[in-house]
Amino acid sequence: MCVIRNEINNQFQNIRQRHDSHLLKKQIDILKKLESYEQNLLTQIEHDLRFLEQSKLEIIRNNVHINRKTESELINLLTIASDAQYHLTEKITQYVSYVNSLELSLQYDQSQTNEINQLCDSFQLNISDEDENSKLIYITLRTFLNQEYKLHIKLDKTINELKEIFGKQENIDPNKLIITKIDNYFNELDNNRTLKSYNCDSTSILMIYLRK
Repeated sequence: MCVIRNEINNQFQNIRQRHDSHLLKKQIDILKKLESYEQNLLTQIEHDLRFLEQSKLEIIRNNVHINRKTESELINLLTIASDAQYHLTEKITQYVSYVNSLELSLQYDQSQTNEINQLCDSFQLNISDEDENSKLIYITLRTFLNQEYKLHIKLDKTINELKEIFGKQENIDPNKLIITKIDNYFNELDNNRTLKSYNCDSTSILMIYLRK
């Protein structure tokens, strides 16, 4: 039993590893896409802000000797510097607002999740006894007069072999015997089929009577 238990655990582990591997691959792929989007956004922000910063620095560089400026030139310079600062602040505010408005969500097909759940539900333990068919059980044979006979027989025996055992026991020609299920008197059981194929067990009752 320990070997069987380990084998079942290994099978589940293999299935889980395959799904985990696929899930991890998808997770990495999605995170890479998110990282790429973030990087592109940062690059765009840096480009726009760098342009505004350069404009601001150029204004400062071109007006080092501010004490030589006339009043009108100073007013014009202050206006230009103020505009540059305003555009810089406005651009930063726009990007902050844009980033805050982003909604990120993980989307997936619910039907795929349902398939995984159905797969989990389909797992079941299949216990098969290789010697089950070779075990001796008692099969009950009943006549129309409600006489019952119990025969010790294996489930891998055919209907014809059942007739031979009964015929030998009761001294009757097996070829004259007809065997049916108790709920269907008109459907004679196939001589070449086994008791197992008819789902017989120790609780089964079969009808038996002589052929006219």
